[in-house]
Formats: sequence, C-alpha cells, structure tokens
Amino acid sequence: MYLKISDFIIICSLVILGVIFWPSKSHEYKYIRKYVGSKIINIEDGTGFYIKGQSGKSYILSNYHVCGDPHDKVIEINFEKHTVLKIDETNDLCLIGPLKEDKNGIDFANGFKLYDEAIMVTLYKKAAIPPKLEKETIRIEKGEIIGVGTEVCEFDCPEEDWFTTINTYGGDSGSPVINSDLKLIGIMTSADINNNYGFFVPIKFIKEFVKGY
Repeated sequence: MYLKISDFIIICSLVILGVIFWPSKSHEYKYIRKYVGSKIINIEDGTGFYIKGQSGKSYILSNYHVCGDPHDKVIEINFEKHTVLKIDETNDLCLIGPLKEDKNGIDFANGFKLYDEAIMVTLYKKAAIPPKLEKETIRIEKGEIIGVGTEVCEFDCPEEDWFTTINTYGGDSGSPVINSDLKLIGIMTSADINNNYGFFVPIKFIKEFVKGY
C-alpha cells in the first residue's frame, strides 16, 4: 500500500508542528525559572523560598539548620533583618516573617506518590557559579522519588524524609521540591552524596508546621 502525496504532506506537516510546539527541556526550564525562580532567596550558605500563610501574609520557609542559632530570633537576608518566627528542629524547618512586602509564594500540593517526578529549584551559590555566569542564577535539578527513611539510606537518617535521585550540592538545603504542576511537595534538607540521593521533608510536615499563620 502506497501513501498518496497529499497524505505524505499531511504527515510531514504534523511532524514539523510537533517539533515546533512540543515543549522542549529548555522551554520547560524557562517556564520553571519564570514562575518559581522569582520565589527563591539566598540565606547565608543555604536557600529559602516565599510562601503565603493562611492569613494571606508572606513568609520565608527554610531549614532549621540554615536559619542558624534560633535563640537569636533575627536573621539578616539581603541586608534586611527578619524575625525567625518558628522552628522545628526535629523536621528541620524554619519559618521567617511575616514579611513587610507582599510576595507571591509557591502553592502547596496535596501530596505525592512513590516514583513521582520531583524538581528542585535552587540558586547557584557564589562558590559554585560557572565561569560564564557573573552572579547567582537559578539552577533546576530533576529526579524521581524513590523511597522513604532508611529504605535507601546507608547511614542514620530520619524515618519520614523522602529520598530522590535529585543531584544536590552544598547550599541546596532549604530549596523547594516541586512537582510537574510547580506545586510544593517538600523542602530539601540533606543528601547522601556517595549514592547521589537528595532527601526532603514532605509537604505534610510543612503544612502542619505553618498551620495557623
């Protein structure tokens, strides 16, 4: 059976349109940078990000170990002093604010499942900026959720932290972990560098932590 010339032209047209309009990796990353990158902030040697509380006020969420000494109750971010409002040492969480300026925060997801895609959005830290970049810029790392707690961990690690195949480096602590809908599913807290695992505090603990704010 032979294709008619008209059928051949239609097929070629569909292929060309698919190449043009199918979302490429660069387009996808550009979209993530636009809608999530502006909500990421550098905190000392770590990372934080903006969220909206139930009150409608804006806050910064990060790790307890990124915020520093909780007894200080004040942290300097971008040359401005902010109040450390709440900490959770067990789940490695820190809430800063409320902020004077209204900020668009990352929306919360309802949850996630094993083997879901996970995306970490963070910043290149000054010590790790590639030669061609003159300042901090957004870095995006993708991976898969592969387990929880000691299931894939060879050292002593929290039972409730979920593990991903996301590549993590120094300074990624406190970075948001989002799903393909750009909604928050967790916060990066540490890594097993030898096995290339990054693990994050799941969204259920974050929701409980910020409840009432």
